[in-house]
Amino acid sequence: MMLGGSNPVGVSRTSLHYIGKHISATSGVVEVGQTPVTVLDFTTAADSYILGHIQICCDNQVSDNYEYIIKLDGQAVWKQRLTETVQDPFGTNYPIEIVIPGQTRVEISLANVSQDVSHGWSTILRGRVYA
Repeated sequence: MMLGGSNPVGVSRTSLHYIGKHISATSGVVEVGQTPVTVLDFTTAADSYILGHIQICCDNQVSDNYEYIIKLDGQAVWKQRLTETVQDPFGTNYPIEIVIPGQTRVEISLANVSQDVSHGWSTILRGRVYA
């Protein structure tokens, strides 16, 4: 059963890909500095909800702090300060679990709150669709 539609492969910061009962969104590598950057921005299908997890990672080990914000329909529902550690750079071993209602705009942004230095970041959302 296909609940929504878009290209099920590839990288797009503005698309949520429906693959049967599963979803996928991948930002690709995005350069993030002090100015907040939207890494994912899409709207879910109206007739379903999503149970998923968001995984983030940085292409570099740096000693900067990053602020990660998830908004649903313009309301911030998750805001986290990511601090790099040697054992777990930026806490990326811990995915963010999320429930996303149908017909909801999802915006995920990231900014370096330590200094004006850019690093490459990737954000991946994977999950299961329920009708």
